[in-house]
Amino acid sequence: MNKQEFIKQSWSEAGFDWEQIKELVNESGILQLKEPESKYSLTGYSTAYDHGLIKGLGFNHKCFMISLDSLEGINDNNGWTKIESESDLPDIHDIRMFMPCERGKPRPDYSINSITIKNGFNAGVITHWRPITQIPNPLY
Repeated sequence: MNKQEFIKQSWSEAGFDWEQIKELVNESGILQLKEPESKYSLTGYSTAYDHGLIKGLGFNHKCFMISLDSLEGINDNNGWTKIESESDLPDIHDIRMFMPCERGKPRPDYSINSITIKNGFNAGVITHWRPITQIPNPLY
């Protein structure tokens, strides 16, 4: 699944009619309406609002914006880098600094060394990676 497919799925799962809103959703998954009151005519708006699926409502100088809770972190994929080619692999100096993700599930027991690219494709089942950030101890 790519970013656009995830955005479509999130809006559909929230009860919105994707065909009705697809031209109004930007690349970050935010629904943009030129007329704020038109939100009430959207299929699924009331249900999504009542169930707390809508994260934010707001204005900018051009439009009224609606976002979903499920799309939080969409712009950076929650810090994960998807492996689609060799250029997506990390520059590995200390393999303990990276956590791989196998078929969408983090695997702290896996070694990033097991990722190999053959003929332009990830030969293993590692789909993503992210740096492991050490959390500092409390000062007091």
